[in-house]
Amino acid sequence: MKTHYQQMTQVQRYQIEAGLACGKSQASIAKQVGVHPSTVSRELRRNRSRGLYQATHAQYKNVTCTLQSLIRHGSAVQMKIRMVCCVGFFLKAETLGS
Repeated sequence: MKTHYQQMTQVQRYQIEAGLACGKSQASIAKQVGVHPSTVSRELRRNRSRGLYQATHAQYKNVTCTLQSLIRHGSAVQMKIRMVCCVGFFLKAETLGS
């Protein structure tokens, strides 16, 4: 039987980053975000760079991998929809960073 899962949202990633900044444990962050503690652990393991977790970097990696997968396997319509979403994400991230 296949297990259904959902990818973490940008909001959840920001919640993880904020929880870490406040010194909370992975278990308490998981409870706040509404995911299993192993999900937070896996997210941190995959997306920490030099011991630091940044939500924007994690989301960038997620979007990049999704686009690469769509290019390999997706339809042209799906790719166009994703591209519009990605442009919106990067414009928003650029606005927040300035």
